[in-house]
Amino acid sequence: MAGIRKFKSTIASALSNKEIAGGAVIAIDRHGKELLSHAFGQTSLDDDAHLFDLDTTFWIASSTKLLTAICALQCVEKGLLKLDEDISTVLPEWKDPQILTGFDGDGNAQLRCATEKITLRRLLTHSSGMTYYFMNPLIMRWRDSQGLAVGTGRVAEYMNPLVFEPGSSWQYGPSIDWAGAMLEKVTGVTLGAYMQAHIFAPLGMTHTTFRAKHDAEMRRRMVGRVGRNPTTGELIREESGLYPVKDNTDDLGGGGLYSCARDYIKVLTSLLLDDGKLLGPAMHGELFRGQLEHPEAFAAAATNRVVGPLFSPAFAASRGADSRWDYALGGAVVDKEVPGQAGKGTLYWGGLPNNNWWIDRENGVCGFYATWLLPPGDQITGKLMAELQKAALKEVAKL
Repeated sequence: MAGIRKFKSTIASALSNKEIAGGAVIAIDRHGKELLSHAFGQTSLDDDAHLFDLDTTFWIASSTKLLTAICALQCVEKGLLKLDEDISTVLPEWKDPQILTGFDGDGNAQLRCATEKITLRRLLTHSSGMTYYFMNPLIMRWRDSQGLAVGTGRVAEYMNPLVFEPGSSWQYGPSIDWAGAMLEKVTGVTLGAYMQAHIFAPLGMTHTTFRAKHDAEMRRRMVGRVGRNPTTGELIREESGLYPVKDNTDDLGGGGLYSCARDYIKVLTSLLLDDGKLLGPAMHGELFRGQLEHPEAFAAAATNRVVGPLFSPAFAASRGADSRWDYALGGAVVDKEVPGQAGKGTLYWGGLPNNNWWIDRENGVCGFYATWLLPPGDQITGKLMAELQKAALKEVAKL
């Protein structure tokens, strides 16, 4: 247990030095055995803050994407959706997508018709040509020119021009929200209702929902708002109001869920064990397989000094040119061993408030680092996530 003791000591030091406020971590091995289960610190910086525990609930943001991908692949298994069919057969609003190439001297948008089709596979891998408007100045300028509102909580808010030909590159965006919309069209139920029936209930997840605002128990367990001063590095009360606890109008498959460590680890464990509760063999394999037609586009983001902490938070020491990066249907893939930390084919991703998960099938371990801290891409949290992976791997090696 030396690795676990060292990790807990590292966490204790980070708390003592006020580098972090609180969180919870869980790691499981390929036999379903719990290697580590540890909650630490408090839920906020307030005087009346609660102790962080395994059932503390919080907005998991883009950690939602894995669950939406699972649901979409279940629909593929049922013949309701196809991975490589034009999504306009289900979503006619995407029949003739346009690509925004810039603006002319008079400020008029320059658009051209896409020649490649958007498919479910390209949605799930963020190679559809879509991008988050708040991450792309061109799309934000286009939206401003159209007088379009933001923060509506609707998938339709992401009905924007593309920024590249589908399949030709990679950019993070709302593709998974549209995958969730496809599911709702072919099943006739909301994404939340589908998840309840096909993920939450089968796995015994009782504290995961798109609708936390009006759930008294969820609100009672909800984490507070913690931020880090970007200049001094000190912890501060996060008061921007940018991400309040709210119930969106739509069930946003790209980032709308609230959950807790005890619930989320059940998804990761089921996928690690390949127990058949979520996916059959074919789609389980697809979930983990690198899929990008141009993986170098994601590699450029994952290894970039500025945005790398967002897209590869735990792999700061492994962002060299010899790294092999790709994106699968369920998250990013480190398609090369990171010695002492992650095996070849490790699938991982996380959520904007610095929660992170991984599934390492080669070494037989998965885990979740649960917290709520802004801004995203926090490097201290990324280092602690890396230490969690290393500690878990040491315990697996002993077994």
